[in-house]
Amino acid sequence: MYVKNYIEEEYGKEKASAHFAEFGIEHVTATHSTSGTISKVVQDKNDCRKKIQGTLNGLILLIKANYPDTYSGELRNWGFQKEKY
Repeated sequence: MYVKNYIEEEYGKEKASAHFAEFGIEHVTATHSTSGTISKVVQDKNDCRKKIQGTLNGLILLIKANYPDTYSGELRNWGFQKEKY
């Protein structure tokens, strides 16, 4: 911050940014790569969530098919707290 202020005093506010590189100050926008990485992670998480939900719902249907009269108790025994995911 001190270096930028010095450059602004020396060259003026409007011309200061043109001289930043001389002092080793470079503007690097890393947000494009960061946002792309975050988007990829979120997409992977969503894909995994869909697969897990499908598996859980399949297990619930299987338990309901094998225990048509007592499936609610069996679901609790298996650790399910709701009947649909």
